[in-house]
Amino acid sequence: MSLERIYEIKKQWIPVYALLLAVALVVTIYLILVYMYTQNEDFLMYTMLSLLFSLYMGFNLVKLIRIKVPKYSYVKVLKCSQCDHTITVPMKKSDYLFKEEGTCPKCGSKMYIIALYKEEVRRS
Repeated sequence: MSLERIYEIKKQWIPVYALLLAVALVVTIYLILVYMYTQNEDFLMYTMLSLLFSLYMGFNLVKLIRIKVPKYSYVKVLKCSQCDHTITVPMKKSDYLFKEEGTCPKCGSKMYIIALYKEEVRRS
């Protein structure tokens, strides 16, 4: 599985974490109010546990929001068999290594694909 796909799957969990955070905060507020009215020490302990869970969910939600999904473009490098002139162009689906791909703009001989790779697209 590619790194981009993993990031996309992680981004899908944002609503779940947001909902759990909201529920945990509501439970924490409820437990604080119950403790204030009853003065029972047990509710204070539950409040602390609920508050820790809320902090954990908030921290994970912030981490998920900060994930930047990288965008890539796939390119091929064409090289002339005579004059060693190279050109980098976007890749097509049917491309493979050492495939004959057009003619050289300098000398007119055949050009071959010598490399296929991906480049990260810079955001401006």
